[in-house]
Amino acid sequence: MKSKKIKNTPERISVVISLHNPGGTLYEKDALVRLGRIKLKRVKGKNLYSGKVQKGSYKLSVTTEDMIAPSRVLEVTKNEITPIYLGKKGWPSYRMGKNRVPFQPEENIIGLVFETQPPSERESKKLMEKVCKQFKMKPHKLKNEKGTNIAGDGAMWIFKLRNAKDLDKVRANVSKLMERDVRVGIPVDMGTDQIKLIDHRFVVRFKNHLKPKDIDGLVEETSGRILRKFIQAGNTYLIEFLKGDWKNHLQLMESWYKEDIVVYAEPDVMAEITDDVFPADPPDDTLYGTQANLTLQNADQAWQFLNGINPNITLGSTNVTVCSLDRGIDTDHPDIGGNLTDGNPQLSQCYDFSGMQPCTVAGYAPDTSHGMGVYGIIAALTDNNSAVAGIAPNTHQIGLERPLSLGTANYADVLLWAAGFTTGNTTVGWPAEPIANGADIISCSHGSNGLALSGLMDDTFEYLSTYGRGGLGTLVVYSAGNGTLIGGVTVPQLITGFRTFAAHPRTLAISNSNQPNGLGIEVLSGTSNFGPEIDICAQGTGAPSLNDVGGTQTFGGTSASAPTVAAAAALMLSAEPQLTWINLRDILRNTAVVIDGANVNPVGQWIAGFSQWYGFGRLDILAAVQGANDFDTGAVNLVIRDNLSDDGTIVPTGGTFWRSPDIWIRNANPAVEGLPDPAYGVNPPNQNAISGTDNWVRVRVKNVGTTASSNFYVRLYLTHFAGSQFVYPTDFIPSGNPGDPIPNPLVQGTYLIGEAFVTTQANGSEVIYDFQWPAAMVPPETVGGTSWHPCLLAEVSPHTGPTPSGNLVIDNSNLGQRNITIDYSDDSTDDTYEATGVVGNAEDKSTMKRLVLHKGRLPKKSPIWIRFLDERVEKTALELLRKNPSYREYDLKLMEEQNKCKKANALVKSKNGRTYFYTTESRLIVNVPMINGRLTPVVIGTEYSGKPDKDGIELVLIEENMSSIQLGGFALRIEAERPK
Repeated sequence: MKSKKIKNTPERISVVISLHNPGGTLYEKDALVRLGRIKLKRVKGKNLYSGKVQKGSYKLSVTTEDMIAPSRVLEVTKNEITPIYLGKKGWPSYRMGKNRVPFQPEENIIGLVFETQPPSERESKKLMEKVCKQFKMKPHKLKNEKGTNIAGDGAMWIFKLRNAKDLDKVRANVSKLMERDVRVGIPVDMGTDQIKLIDHRFVVRFKNHLKPKDIDGLVEETSGRILRKFIQAGNTYLIEFLKGDWKNHLQLMESWYKEDIVVYAEPDVMAEITDDVFPADPPDDTLYGTQANLTLQNADQAWQFLNGINPNITLGSTNVTVCSLDRGIDTDHPDIGGNLTDGNPQLSQCYDFSGMQPCTVAGYAPDTSHGMGVYGIIAALTDNNSAVAGIAPNTHQIGLERPLSLGTANYADVLLWAAGFTTGNTTVGWPAEPIANGADIISCSHGSNGLALSGLMDDTFEYLSTYGRGGLGTLVVYSAGNGTLIGGVTVPQLITGFRTFAAHPRTLAISNSNQPNGLGIEVLSGTSNFGPEIDICAQGTGAPSLNDVGGTQTFGGTSASAPTVAAAAALMLSAEPQLTWINLRDILRNTAVVIDGANVNPVGQWIAGFSQWYGFGRLDILAAVQGANDFDTGAVNLVIRDNLSDDGTIVPTGGTFWRSPDIWIRNANPAVEGLPDPAYGVNPPNQNAISGTDNWVRVRVKNVGTTASSNFYVRLYLTHFAGSQFVYPTDFIPSGNPGDPIPNPLVQGTYLIGEAFVTTQANGSEVIYDFQWPAAMVPPETVGGTSWHPCLLAEVSPHTGPTPSGNLVIDNSNLGQRNITIDYSDDSTDDTYEATGVVGNAEDKSTMKRLVLHKGRLPKKSPIWIRFLDERVEKTALELLRKNPSYREYDLKLMEEQNKCKKANALVKSKNGRTYFYTTESRLIVNVPMINGRLTPVVIGTEYSGKPDKDGIELVLIEENMSSIQLGGFALRIEAERPK
């Protein structure tokens, strides 16, 4: 990332390290922490180590009196807190995303995990006796509060084998014996409420330059099989290894890292999930009976405020959808459901991802009251003469029962499903997708203690915040958790490295406060987790809510705090639906109330308006809703122009939108090259990309708004062909490798070159962000047997400024595209130029289009042509053309001799039997049937022997509907002589 105002100044990054015991709890003793030769200092009063270094790669070393950290290279690119997991010398480790997690192997201990609903208590006894007898093993008692061998609400059974070699026998036969799908793994964490197991399934994201055939070969060599692909990131697969034990599998992953062919290769960890309800229900606070969480946080005043805007949104807008991902919904409860003010049901979706069944099947009931406690805080019917009021009951709800045990693959897909995406999950019973009206907000009152952040979950949160809500971002709210049992006592924990979903920078982490004590001071709940990633706290202790048997309960803990914030966010979106997920986060932070201001605890004290206990303060629902209503969504407008006349205020812009002046290529690193930045009003010095070497792409963003921005991301993508209509978000989602064979039916192929995180950009400023485009990610000259004309896509995320007029690049001021040319060492030296692009888009259902090919400034004698790769399209287009009175067919040999054609539409049959639509006139018009799906590959070409001028020459294809309304286009650009 580079600013025009700062040049040649080494940027120093603040690095903060947290150290964690096995199980994820904070390491309390002193340690020596180094990045290379730089010693990090322990932060006074905190178990964190910090220092400032320049961007780069550093070898991390940690020395303590009793443990070590696995060898690791830390990539320092931005200010962030990095958790480091410690273990005993000699322990093995597994990778989770950027983390390495050591564990104590217990080879005689195994776990059975039920992928769907576990057996009932009655069935369990018989099945346990059966498997113990068959495999000569015995139950292994756990250190949990139940003192049994069962964890994860019945989803995990732990046994001790007589012989570790029996593991393969159990794995091969247990599912058949128990007549249900069972995964068999070994424990990597056996702490209280922290059971984690790994088996022979791994989630692997391969580097972008690997093609499917390469990946298939790698998996085949290891006697593995690909179970599925993930949409969160291109080249990411769930792989099951059929031979070898856990040692072999971990060694294989390490070998792939050493070969530099993976982004991450991590076990699909099966982890126990903890509900974040208050441990004692009800708690024993002396003033507990007088607590009223809604009035303290001004929910009733927020309703009155919304009523003043529009009575129909008093209790929330029906255009907002909230998902409770929790323990299921009692659909018969009298205080939920019914129809909202739009006449549609409150509960728009309800599914049990534990039993893989709809919540509407006969006999379904949630297994605990926890899910109804969460749902009731958000959506219990209000003003209906019942005991409990929800905060946003007039918003649509998605009620889900989460998987009982956390297999990261399925859990990540549940989040995407709830947000309205197509996941491609093939699990038996997986519900239909995509759902209509995916969630704007997802509330999660659970977590897995000490589970390191996986690469897949990191990609999932990035995916939701980038593409959710059409580019505004889905808001995901997580409870911070209520500590963990240590020696029989609940001890609050630092969420860094312990509650990694809540601590993620693209989710909201919510802690829990108690209502004012006898001294009138509202303080942190004694069990609430804390940390530098806490966004705000909410008063959740003693929150009245619903239960799963038609009545009410006293709910509490961070389990109540998280849905309180989620419901407040729903009211905020009711007041201003165009708020991005970052707008929601910032307003919640900025309007929060400072509580316990005199606190002097070294961890919880207030420093510069922030406390690790309370984040930026305690929720004030009224102030948050007022802040949302007052927020000007057009005050920040971060523009990537379509052309020089695009000022970012009017969309669609039209014009030559396929050649954005804010996206351009340089063959050398701009930081070293030393060229001055081009003026905003002129076209930039774009170069053709060169294959076989690194290139750099520069993306310019201007804030044409009236206010400085908050945080945002600049994202750069490349597609392996140009498109006349790039659709957001479909065509921007990384979906494939630039060298993949072209699928049939055709779909777009996109991959991410890079992303820059920006803290703020001043209004009126223009900043250029630089991205290195590695040689391995430059697409090959031919893909699927034809030369494709790639296109760069750029995006500001989340989207800002005017509401898009549609879903194309030209409709959105935050999107830009540039057709590019790549020079290959074996380029032909003849005078023929061709480029393949795509017309249509995935959502355009038109059956016929009109293509108009403009010669532009090409010489009069230069012929231009259109041809189609799909023979069915070619045949039908030819039949249509023959009905045209001006149609004339030319023989190729004669055409070559005469080198001319006098008709606007002419047919030339090539030597290989394929058809060219050909002319020497100023334009060529061809009607094209959209036969093969809604995307059709089109080749445009010309012959030109001269040297283009400094501005280049473009052969432009415009796509129109049959009423001659322009829909899109792309161009073949000739910028320089071909290499000789």
